[in-house]
Amino acid sequence: MVGETYCVRYFVRAASAHQLRVDSVFEPNIEICMIRMPLYTTQGQGSTKGTKWGDRYIWIPRMQFKGEAPVKGDQTDADVDTLSGSALPYEEAAAEGICVDEASFALAYMVDMPVGGALVDVKGMAIVGGVVTVAASQSVQVPVKYVMADDSLVQPDYSDLTYTVTDTSKATVSDKGVLTGAAAGNTEITVENGDLSVVANVVVTA
Repeated sequence: MVGETYCVRYFVRAASAHQLRVDSVFEPNIEICMIRMPLYTTQGQGSTKGTKWGDRYIWIPRMQFKGEAPVKGDQTDADVDTLSGSALPYEEAAAEGICVDEASFALAYMVDMPVGGALVDVKGMAIVGGVVTVAASQSVQVPVKYVMADDSLVQPDYSDLTYTVTDTSKATVSDKGVLTGAAAGNTEITVENGDLSVVANVVVTA
């Protein structure tokens, strides 16, 4: 309008910004919720000081948020946003009409990931039994495990590893570690992940 002055404010979403859009109250919406928080160790430090050990990831497959998202910003204390809700059991979510995975009965999963990545506590690899036996024209999964610092065995993600068969006329291996016998005889397989490696005998039977 002629003669009027308007104040126009623009909001630009930067590429690195994190956004939570709230169109209405959450309840009774049920959503997948992922929470990440830093973990610190106070070993050798005071109670208010520490060194970052890693991150904790909390995955809640069926989170029913309450219908509020209050924000505290009184210019004295640190600003705090609060979202709360309940992790629903499989049966309750299904009763609400949510499509649920029958294999996911847990209310939540918590994973602590140390600084340095997934292999920081892995000291080696081993193939269970030391020998992989497969019949010609048949296939088996290479039974490889991570050996942890406490000597426990942990199942790796097969796709994270690389596999090499010495004599491919005897057997071949896929990029997921599935070994297929080709002809009766013996060969070797090498499994690697970075600086970690293990070698095992392969016996192909007729």
